[in-house]
Amino acid sequence: MTRNVDRGITLIEVALVLGVSALILGLVLQGQSLIASSRVRWIMTFGEKVQTAFFAFQDRYRVMPGDYANATQSIRGVSFNGNGNGRIEVNSGATGAPLTPFESLLAWNHLSQAGFLAESYTFDPNRPAVGLAANVWGGYADIAFDSNYGDPASAGAIVARHNLKTGNYIPAVVLLEVDRKLDDGNALTGRFQFSNKAWAGDAPLGPGAGNGCVAASGEWALQGSIVNCGGAWLL
Repeated sequence: MTRNVDRGITLIEVALVLGVSALILGLVLQGQSLIASSRVRWIMTFGEKVQTAFFAFQDRYRVMPGDYANATQSIRGVSFNGNGNGRIEVNSGATGAPLTPFESLLAWNHLSQAGFLAESYTFDPNRPAVGLAANVWGGYADIAFDSNYGDPASAGAIVARHNLKTGNYIPAVVLLEVDRKLDDGNALTGRFQFSNKAWAGDAPLGPGAGNGCVAASGEWALQGSIVNCGGAWLL
């Protein structure tokens, strides 16, 4: 007669289970790190690409994209001109608004049709999403002359200038790494700063706001839950 004998878990089996679990955890963490690094690189590459296109456009035409008053005569495929006042202007986005205040939309069309951006962007003032670049999180980037950077609470003290915005829905920890690599690591100073601009969806929250992206000192939030943030390169 065969007798069943209860057999306990041996130390070798425990070691094997722990070893496999540690290996899986290590692969997961490594994968997360690679994803985070790739997204940081995406933002840096995007910013470099658009800024290069922006300044190359200026060098060729001696005007800014979007503001170019003779764009339809000089660039094939462009249907609208800017007003030529030296500023890439932006409107609130209300339906039926005049064309020229939407130069921040038109800028992408000018850059792409002139061959400085590989992507093709059309211009429809009533449908901003058609003509704007989007980041990998679904927020819309923007090029404009405004003061939507730094601390929103100090908007009156911020000097309006041309800037390139990343768009919203970017985790604060990602923007922190971008800021550290490209600038001073402070969201309220330097050439890369926080931006609360949102063409669509919820606007990122700045200093003083509950669950905000930035502390009053300018430190980017480190909490993983802060996922709706944005930044801007000052041009």
